[in-house]
Amino acid sequence: MDVAKDALRLLGQVTSSLIWAVVHFIWPPKKKDISGQLVLIVGDGDLSHQMALLFSSRGARVVTWGALTDQDSDGSDVQLVRVDDTCHVMRSTWSVPMAEKAVKKVMEELGQVDLLITNRIPKDKLTLLEADPDSIKQTFEDNFFVPLWVMKYFGAKMLQQKHGHLVTIATSEHVSDVSSHMTRCSTAAAWVGLADTLGSEVFFCEEWGIYNTYAVIERSDNQKGASERIVKAVLTNQKQVFIPRSLYWLAFLKTLVPLDAMQLIYRWRQK
Repeated sequence: MDVAKDALRLLGQVTSSLIWAVVHFIWPPKKKDISGQLVLIVGDGDLSHQMALLFSSRGARVVTWGALTDQDSDGSDVQLVRVDDTCHVMRSTWSVPMAEKAVKKVMEELGQVDLLITNRIPKDKLTLLEADPDSIKQTFEDNFFVPLWVMKYFGAKMLQQKHGHLVTIATSEHVSDVSSHMTRCSTAAAWVGLADTLGSEVFFCEEWGIYNTYAVIERSDNQKGASERIVKAVLTNQKQVFIPRSLYWLAFLKTLVPLDAMQLIYRWRQK
């Protein structure tokens, strides 16, 4: 009897979830107010810059965090520079010990992070045979382990306060199977796996004040348009967003079409 009740309860919850998904598709939910909140964007580049502008325009305080280069270096391992009242730029050497030092600097000078965005994408495009063990290790250190540590640090703080939003951004290689981009495919798949696990962990802990969003994008896509869709997804607490939308269909096809046929589709998309 208990099994039947649990099954009926689950059916009702799933049905309710599907109905609300349709309702929100037709009438998007109201965008939340983030004025005064601290947004930390891990990763530099045009996409991070565009998102920073959009969040700043809505009254948020924004920190963009990139790797320290020789041109930026003034002898310190971590630099936090104030651009204006709402924007800061942080640069640091890229390792877990330096990440620990950097997040403590943010906490001491600016306070708790309300919205954490990880946007670290490998720049190299190597096949498995081209990549040596040291380069593979460095790729994961730079683009997965360091941001993962940052997410773990701030995620724990968010869980304590029952308030926060974690956002992961990955490239579409794990969906489109770009065989010549082993480094990008592997880190992207790791990020999406982490995002799924994190979403389930937050859901089953019933920490309703914590939100999780992951975005899958094509790097060739319009960065301004991609940033607008990601920011919109964050402001409406959308759990996932694929950019462009054709990636939804590609991901769906992978569950239906034989692998040989999908390989032909992948090859056609790369032309």
